[in-house]
Amino acid sequence: MPDPRTAAKELQGQILDTIRKSQEAVTDAIRNWAETVQSITPSLPAAQVPFADKLPKPSELVSSAYDFAEQLLAAQRRFAEDVIAATAPVLAARSDAAKGDAAKGDSAKGDSAKGDSAKGDAAKGDSAKGDSAKGDAAKGDAAKKTGSHGK
Repeated sequence: MPDPRTAAKELQGQILDTIRKSQEAVTDAIRNWAETVQSITPSLPAAQVPFADKLPKPSELVSSAYDFAEQLLAAQRRFAEDVIAATAPVLAARSDAAKGDAAKGDSAKGDSAKGDSAKGDAAKGDSAKGDSAKGDAAKGDAAKKTGSHGK
């Protein structure tokens, strides 16, 4: 069975490649249109618009908008990571409870030795998960202090 993460990465790559190709096609079409329009229109004098020199250039507007979007996306990522870190203890407890219920199911089937073993393993897992959740929370705290989050 293929790894779901690998399959997701491949799908994302295909989507991005398709988007890139379609954007190139649109850019080429616009470039051709602009060249055609320029070749058939007479030279016109530049319009004198008051304060035109004070307006931002189109490239500056695009740059500014994408800079803002980048900052907004980074803030949303930090928020999502903080929510995951804040809920880690609850999620770990639910996972541990589900493992305990599964272990009880094994013991109820009459395989008490396996059930007891599974319970012991689950208890070990609980401890390891608790340590892991503490580590994740500590990473979140350290990232908050340094102002960075893993990418």
